[in-house]
Amino acid sequence: MTLQEEITRRRTFAVIAHPDAGKTTLTEKLLLFGGAIHVAGAVKSNKIKKGATSDFMEIERQRGISVATAVMGFEYKGAKINILDTPGHEDFAEDTFRTLTAVDSVIIVIDGAKGVESQTRKLMEVCRMRSTPVIVFINKLDRPSKEPFDLLDEVEKELNIRVRPLAFPISNGPTFKGVYNLYEKNLSLFTSDEKLTADASTVEISDLASSELEAQIGDKFAAQLRSDVELVEGVYDDFDRGAYLRGELAPVFFGSAVNNFGVRELLECFVRIAPSPCPAPTETRIVEPAEPKMTGFVFKIHANMDPNHRDRIAFLKICSGTFERNKNYLHVRSGKQLKFSSPTAFMAEKKSIIDFAYPGDIVGLHDTGNFKIGDTFTEGEKLKFTGIPSFAPEQFRYIENADPLKFKQLAKGVDQLMDEGVAQLFVSSLNGRKIIGTVGALQFEVIQYRLEHEYNAACGVAPPAAGSRSRSTKPAGSRATTPRSWPTSNAASTPTWPSTSTAATSSSPTRATDSPSRRRISRISGSTSPRNSDAAAPGATPLPAKPIFPAPSPTDAKKGLPHGTALFLRTPLRKRSPHPKEEGICRKTPLLRLVKPPWELR
Repeated sequence: MTLQEEITRRRTFAVIAHPDAGKTTLTEKLLLFGGAIHVAGAVKSNKIKKGATSDFMEIERQRGISVATAVMGFEYKGAKINILDTPGHEDFAEDTFRTLTAVDSVIIVIDGAKGVESQTRKLMEVCRMRSTPVIVFINKLDRPSKEPFDLLDEVEKELNIRVRPLAFPISNGPTFKGVYNLYEKNLSLFTSDEKLTADASTVEISDLASSELEAQIGDKFAAQLRSDVELVEGVYDDFDRGAYLRGELAPVFFGSAVNNFGVRELLECFVRIAPSPCPAPTETRIVEPAEPKMTGFVFKIHANMDPNHRDRIAFLKICSGTFERNKNYLHVRSGKQLKFSSPTAFMAEKKSIIDFAYPGDIVGLHDTGNFKIGDTFTEGEKLKFTGIPSFAPEQFRYIENADPLKFKQLAKGVDQLMDEGVAQLFVSSLNGRKIIGTVGALQFEVIQYRLEHEYNAACGVAPPAAGSRSRSTKPAGSRATTPRSWPTSNAASTPTWPSTSTAATSSSPTRATDSPSRRRISRISGSTSPRNSDAAAPGATPLPAKPIFPAPSPTDAKKGLPHGTALFLRTPLRKRSPHPKEEGICRKTPLLRLVKPPWELR
């Protein structure tokens, strides 16, 4: 098969919607009718034990929401279809927006009872900016819903796009009977109660004037259907595929994904009218899919996809040419030639090694930490694809290690999760504490859960203290250009140390920088001797009143664990402890180590 034939038969699209509109359920039924799976799963059900294919992460199965984009591919009637199931929550919108750069068309899912919602409007704005072809699927008609014509008017008004229904429902709610396909001019009635397989029996009625229609759905619904179809044909213009490809017209389908109504009609029509891979813009020129040389870009990185191997997978969208296994390609950002021995095709978390990939395909590349979102791969030409969005973080949290023995696991997990692009890591220049910045608050819960369950690194997150002074942050990996110094109060540059109250009320734990051998401890509680206090001598330069013991973190105090920083004292205690072994203090060596936290020593 030639390159042009491979390009023509490919369909790459994303399923987008407001949360809980039915994206994942629709994706599951598309895979079912496409033959990729034999039994459909459910997002969250007490009766159906099988989970949805696209929700392969443990946190997705528990919460019943999608937190990351899943890629699935299958063959259907000679066409190669690539589905990208996106998260709907606005806290994960950055992942969804990046996914829209790698698809050629989208399917927007709308809840029939709620209509067009806020996140749907935002996603439609992105599609309009890119002139992406849009198909609208109005879901959940098995529940009481708005009238079909009211929904069509709402879609046209709220999304600012012309609509043309290509399917029409027969009633809604408990009396929902089926869907009439206006594109194929036939009626499909699912009479079987089987919802998990594609073997449900159907009744094909091509002529609405036939008396068989009354026999199947009754006189009342038959008369209503004939009236609605006549109104649709008279009010709305005929379907124009050219206007659809330009993003000016949206075909509308009705159905119920969970009950298999209207999904087959959507899939068959999509294969016929959806666009093949489109040209991709770069900073210098437009890349055409039919070009012989391979080009592609990384639009997503998923860490720890296989927990057994701790691997990172970079998602590469092929824009032109043929991608071949074990062939050298130029990594434009680094200037290195790389070859890939095991490129993979996706079915959610399941991967299969491929030898060739064509424009429109999504290829998985094993990442050892060298790739970043937006990287370009070519056969020698230096290109940079445009349009990949990046958002500034709006919410910040400290990340604190709950177990000092898991320091390496936590550091590795944080580094790999930050490479996914959903969060950014900062380091405080004041105290060196790590700060994570995200777009939404729900990301912190996801990061905390994944660190604990995927990397075995328990951690806690805490918001930065309000009003803390000198709390400047810098991106991780960057260096300070000037050394840190205390502020000066006169021309002679006499250092002015902070007062006792300022140091004592600091929200972050501070280590003493002076020599421990010069510190005298009068009590186990950690109070300092008077000669080292601020009131030692009148006229002398006061020393900073820094606590000898660091303050416990909330997690440490809750679990009764010692603080992560061990304290070493080079001078023996002045007062003999009655129970040195129980308190964890070794008196046989001049180098003393405090094992228990001071607030537990009595």
